[in-house]
Amino acid sequence: MEVVVTDTAGNISEPAMVKIMVTDVNENPLPEPVTPPKAKKSSGSFGWLALLAAPLAFIRRRKVK
Repeated sequence: MEVVVTDTAGNISEPAMVKIMVTDVNENPLPEPVTPPKAKKSSGSFGWLALLAAPLAFIRRRKVK
């Protein structure tokens, strides 16, 4: 496209070639799917209780002998 500009004083510019390039942009993209966070795996309170009670069981058995 050729462009010529005129200002408020009436001055006219030299003609200039202008190239316009258009890029298709999706202005309303679909929202990204939300995935729920993965649940943490835990050994549970029974596992911790067993680990804490095991040494006490061995000590008690020694005293019985």
